[in-house]
Amino acid sequence: MKYRYYMWVAKHERLAFLCIVFPLCLVYAVGFTLLDLLPVPLRLIICALIALVGCVHVSQAHIYAESIALRELNDRCNPYPLLDTCRELMEVKRNPVLSAALRIDYALALKYCGRHTEAYETMASVDTALFNRAAPFVRFIYYNNRSDLCTVMQKFEEAEQWYSLARTEALRITAPKQKRMVDTYLRELEAMSLYGRGLWREALDKFGEGGEVTSVRHAMEKELFCAKLHLKLGEADKATVRLERVVQSGNLTYLAAEARSMLAELVSPESEPAQTDLQEDITR
Repeated sequence: MKYRYYMWVAKHERLAFLCIVFPLCLVYAVGFTLLDLLPVPLRLIICALIALVGCVHVSQAHIYAESIALRELNDRCNPYPLLDTCRELMEVKRNPVLSAALRIDYALALKYCGRHTEAYETMASVDTALFNRAAPFVRFIYYNNRSDLCTVMQKFEEAEQWYSLARTEALRITAPKQKRMVDTYLRELEAMSLYGRGLWREALDKFGEGGEVTSVRHAMEKELFCAKLHLKLGEADKATVRLERVVQSGNLTYLAAEARSMLAELVSPESEPAQTDLQEDITR
C-alpha cells in the first residue's frame, strides 16, 4: 500500500499537491479562523510550514518508492520491482541528475535480471559530468557498479579501470558508516580483480577476509563468486555447498539461475557445458 501511494505521488506531483497539501492547509486555515485560537500572522506561518513540509514530502516520494523496491532486491533477491519502478519513474522525471540516478538503479536491476548487455549499455549512457558536484560516495557507487558488471561480463581490462576510479573516490569518503561499506566493496572489487587476472587462490582468500555483508543479495553474489573460484581450484565439494545456498536464496536473480546451471554441469559433467554467464532475462 505504501509503495503504491508513493509511486502515485511521484508520478503525479502537481495533482498530489492539490489533493493532499492544499486541502490540508485549507482545513487548518479554516479551523484556526473558526476557533480563533491564534493571531493571524501565526496562522499564516503555520499554514506555510505545512505547505513546505507537504512539498518536501511530495518531491521525495520517488525516493521512498525506490527504497521499497530496492529492499525487495536486497532482502528477497527480487529485482523486478526495482526494474519496474525505475522504468516508470524515468518516463515522468525530467531532472537530469535524478534521471541519471534512476538509470544507475535501472542498470542494477537489469543486471540482476540477467540482462547484462542492457545493463552495460544503460550504465554507459549515464552522463558522468552530472556527478562532478556529487558526493564522493555517489561516484564510488557508480564506479563500483560498473567494475562489478564488467567483471560479471568478463570485461576484465575495463573492470580494472573502473576499480581504479573507485579506489580514488574511496579515499575521499570519511563518514564512518559509508566508510565501512566502501571498505567491504573495495575488498570485493580487489578479489574480482584477482579473479580476472587468474589469481584464484588469492581472490578466494581476499573474499574470505570478511567485511560487512549488507544484504541477502550481496551475500549470494559473494557466494557465487567464491563457488566459481572453488571450481577453478578443483574444489568441487566446496563449490557445490555454496551453489546450493545461492539456489536456495537467490530467488529471481540471475545468481540463482547461474548457480542451477553450474550445479547441473557438476552433476552431469559429460553433458554439454552449461552457460555460466547468463546474458538473457530471467522470466518471472
